[in-house]
Amino acid sequence: MKNKRLFWGIILLFIGVVALLASLGVFQFSWLTARKLWPILLIIIGVMILPTNDMVKVILLVATLALGGVLYHYEAKKEHSFFDLFSAVDIGQPNDISKNTYRYACSAWGGLICKNRPAKTPFDSGNTRLEVQMGSGSLIVCGICDSIAEATQGGNILDIASTKSNDNTILTVSTLKHTPQLLRGFEKPVNIKLNETPVWDFDISTGAANVDIDLSRHKAERIDIATSTGNINVKIGKYDFDSELSITSGISKISITIPEDINCTIDCASTMAYKDFENFTETKDNHWQSDNYSETGPNLRIRIDAGAGIVVVKS
Repeated sequence: MKNKRLFWGIILLFIGVVALLASLGVFQFSWLTARKLWPILLIIIGVMILPTNDMVKVILLVATLALGGVLYHYEAKKEHSFFDLFSAVDIGQPNDISKNTYRYACSAWGGLICKNRPAKTPFDSGNTRLEVQMGSGSLIVCGICDSIAEATQGGNILDIASTKSNDNTILTVSTLKHTPQLLRGFEKPVNIKLNETPVWDFDISTGAANVDIDLSRHKAERIDIATSTGNINVKIGKYDFDSELSITSGISKISITIPEDINCTIDCASTMAYKDFENFTETKDNHWQSDNYSETGPNLRIRIDAGAGIVVVKS
């Protein structure tokens, strides 16, 4: 081709558009799927060396790229792929791989993407602990899934590391290692869905992030949230066992929703925070009890240590 700049310009333009749309979350890009289309590179090289005029080569190049896009879309829509056998282990089914440490899905930033696979066996007895570590952005824990847990960010499946400790399962989700330093503060929301069968413990640690947790359909025994700043919204269900919610923050707006007929106590030593505790009575300094509090029956204990901001507990 006489005008090689035009040829390579079209290729770079195509790659740039794909990268931009994937970055904006318009569609989910997977290297796992893309690598299966490697023969298209041979077609492009073949087009380059064809003994024909430039216009024919440009037409063939555009047609080849369009064909690649169609094939990628078709392949990405498949429920499963042969490569899934090497890319994921279902964390709903513990095994002996690497001393009971196994991973579900892959990296969210430039890594591999694979399809979710629901658990095929009952979960082990004992509590399941979810640990989340993130710098900034937004965390949303809401919804039910068939596998033990699913975590996504901008349409990409996040890494979930799982370990066994005695009878308990510990799941860890961290976005810190996936997020380039320059992009922190511009992350897409992290969405986590959980199975409703286990009794859950939560350990959530963030920098400047908004946290929105809806556990009205889950069983939670202990919830620990630590953040420097951001909005925190937590919705608690009614359980047949004692539970505890602990929140430590700097400057935050905290909103907690609890069932109307639950036994609940609040310990809040935040002198610089505005407090609005609906249907609660302060029985002593920094200690409140729900108006229908009873010593018998399951109790919810809320502990809040906030530097400044607004703290609301409502039913």
